[in-house]
Amino acid sequence: MNQQKVTTKTEERLILIRRILEQSGTELTKEKTKVLKKIEEKIKELSDEQFAELIKEINPSPSIFFYGQYYSLTDGVLNFTDSSELIRRRVREALKRWQDRAYYILFAASKIKGAFTERQLAEKMKKLDFPYLQHSLLGWFESFRLLMKTPEGKWKVPEEILSAMKKELADYQPKLKLRSALAKRELEEVMRMEKEFDDFLKLLMEERLDRTISFGEEFSVSKLVEYLRSLFGPVLYYDILLTMTQQYSLADVSVVTEEGGARMRTGFNLALFGEPGTGKTFSTYTMIMGDPNKGIPAHGLPGRNRYCGGMTPAKFIRIGEAYEGRKYNFIITEFNDWFKYCLPYDALVLTATGELVPIGEIVERKKDISVVSVNPRTLELEIDRVQKVSSRETDELVELTTETGKLLRLTPNHPLPVLTTEGITWKPASEFEISDYLISLGELPSLLTESQESPTFWQFLPENVYVKINPQTLSLFRKLINDKFKNLKEFSRKIGVKYTTFHAYLTGRSSIPFMTFRKMLKLLDLKIPVYELTEKVSRGVGSIKLPNEIPAKFMYFVGAVVGDGNINQNRRIKIYCPSDPEIVERCLIIIRDLFGVGYIDKNGMLIVNNAVLVGVIEKFGIPAKNKAATVDIPPEILRMPKRHISEYLRGLFDTDGTVGIKKPYGGCISFSTISPELARKVQLLLLRLGITSRVYFS
Repeated sequence: MNQQKVTTKTEERLILIRRILEQSGTELTKEKTKVLKKIEEKIKELSDEQFAELIKEINPSPSIFFYGQYYSLTDGVLNFTDSSELIRRRVREALKRWQDRAYYILFAASKIKGAFTERQLAEKMKKLDFPYLQHSLLGWFESFRLLMKTPEGKWKVPEEILSAMKKELADYQPKLKLRSALAKRELEEVMRMEKEFDDFLKLLMEERLDRTISFGEEFSVSKLVEYLRSLFGPVLYYDILLTMTQQYSLADVSVVTEEGGARMRTGFNLALFGEPGTGKTFSTYTMIMGDPNKGIPAHGLPGRNRYCGGMTPAKFIRIGEAYEGRKYNFIITEFNDWFKYCLPYDALVLTATGELVPIGEIVERKKDISVVSVNPRTLELEIDRVQKVSSRETDELVELTTETGKLLRLTPNHPLPVLTTEGITWKPASEFEISDYLISLGELPSLLTESQESPTFWQFLPENVYVKINPQTLSLFRKLINDKFKNLKEFSRKIGVKYTTFHAYLTGRSSIPFMTFRKMLKLLDLKIPVYELTEKVSRGVGSIKLPNEIPAKFMYFVGAVVGDGNINQNRRIKIYCPSDPEIVERCLIIIRDLFGVGYIDKNGMLIVNNAVLVGVIEKFGIPAKNKAATVDIPPEILRMPKRHISEYLRGLFDTDGTVGIKKPYGGCISFSTISPELARKVQLLLLRLGITSRVYFS
C-alpha cells in the first residue's frame, strides 16, 4: 500500500494485518496473496471485539507495533486508542532534540511513496536544500516509532502515523533557509563535523566512558597548568592554557569593563595579540586541530572547530547561515585581516535617534551609540549598539556607482549584498562587475528608538515661552508644596525664583516660564502630562491654546513653510505661492482650525503672527535666517508615524516640487535644494514610505 492518509477503521485493519504478516517473515506468494485478499474482505465485516480476538489468535510478535487513529498494537496487544497525540508528541520531541536535522529527515521520508533506501532518502533531502543525512538519527526515529524497517532492510514511515506526523511537521518552521550557494556547500562541512562529533561521543560512551569519568573526577585546572608547564615552560604555556580554557569553558566567568559592567564571558571568546613568532598560531590552531607532521595530537573537541584561515570577512558572512543555531569555535589565525574593510570619514550613518552622523565622528566620539544596521543573514534592519570602533589610513578605495546614481566609496574587501541567480549573497566591493545587482534599502521601517505613535506639540515647544496654569492645578500645587516643604519661600528658593514672583505664579496673576514650570513638576514628582495642566501658552504679546497631539495635517503646513515659506525679521511666518493659491488657502484652514490665528493679505500671502508658533516652527528645523542653506529635518520627524511623514512631504513637494514629463518613458518627480543635508533627510523620509529616490549634486 502506498503512503497516504489513513482515515477509516477498515484501512487501519488492512494495514495492521499486512504488517503482522510481513514482519513475521511470511512470504506473500501469489496463492497466499489471494488468501489474504479473502481475509481482508472478511475483516471489513468484523466488529472491534471480533477483530481483537482475531489479532489475539494470530499472536503477533511483541516487536511489531501499530499507532493508528483507531487501533494501536504494542507488545502484541491490540487496544482501541487514538495514538495521534502520542505520535505528534514524539515528533515534537525529535524536533526539539535535533531541530532541522530531524525535520528534513522526517519531511523527506513522508514525501517518499513506499519503502526507501538511505541513499534515496539522502537524495530527497538534497532536493530540499539539506545536503546531509545523519544516518545515526534513523535508529533514533525507529525507537521513537516514527520510522520502521521492512523485511528487505529498507526504511518507511508507518502508514498509520503519516497524517499525525505531517500535521506536526507543518507547525515547525525550519531555521535553516540558506540563500547563498556558498552556505549550502558549507552545510556539507557542518554536517561532516556534526557526524564527527556524534561518532566521537558514541565511541566515548561505548569504549571509554569509565576512563573519562575517572579522568573527570581527578581533573583540575591546576593539574592542567602543571602539565602544560612541563611541556612548554613557565612562559609559553600560558597562551595554550588560555586556548584550552576557552575550548572547554573551564573558566566561564564575566569580563568586567572599566565602568564596572559585564560585557561577555570568557568561556566563548579568545583573541591573542602579539608580535609575529610568539606562538599565537601554535596555541590557537596547532594545539586544537593537531598537526600529524609534527606529532601533535588534536586537543580540541572533535567536530566543533572550524578553521577560517585565508577566509575573507565577506565569505565568513556568506557561510554564517549554515551555522545558525549551532555552537562552534571559529579559529582565525590572521585576526587583523578581518578589520581591513571600512568606510571613509564622511560616510553617513543613521543613528537610532534618527540622526545622520559621519562615521568618522562616531569613531572620534568613542561613546555609546546605537545605529541602524543590516542583519547580514536576514537583510532586515535592526538597531544595534556600536561595540567597537577603529580607524586606519588608506589610499585604496573602491567607488561603485549604481544605475540609480547612488555612489558608494569603501575599501576593496568591504562585503555588500548582491542578487545572483542563486539568490542573495555577499560579495567584496572589488569583485563587483557591471550588470551586478546590488541590494539596496527599499523602505525604512519605523524601528527608531522612542518612536511615539502620536507626537506632541510639547516636544517642539521652545524653552522661552510661558504657560498659563488652570486654577485646579494651582490649588494642587499649593497643597503639595505645603505638604512636602516647610513653606512657599523654601520652594521658591529651590526653583530659583523670587518669592513675590513665585506668589504671583501660584495666585494665577502671572504666567509661569515653561522651564520653571518643568522644575516645579520635577520637584513635586508629578507625572501628569503638561497639556492637562495648562490653559494657554504665550510668548511676548501672543498667546495660544496648544493641543497635545500633533495632527497629521499640521505637518502639511510645516512642509509648506520649508518649501515656500519663511520666518521674516518681524518674527512672522509667511507662505507665498502665487502660482498655486490653493496651497495658501489650505494652510490657512489648517492653522485657523488648530489655533484660530493667521490671515491672507491682499497679495495672497499667508501671514501667521504668533510668537509661540514661530518658536514651534523653528524647532521643526526652519531657521529665521538663511533658511535655504540651513533648513533641516530634525530626527523627531523621521520617527513620526507614516501619515505625518506623508503630509510633511506633501506640503514640501506641493510648494517646492516639480513633475517632469518625458515621452515616451514617463517622467519623474523632483525636489531641489541647495542643502545637501535636507536632500538626504528627504530621501530618508521617502524611504519611510517605501519610496526610493536618487540625489543629484550639481
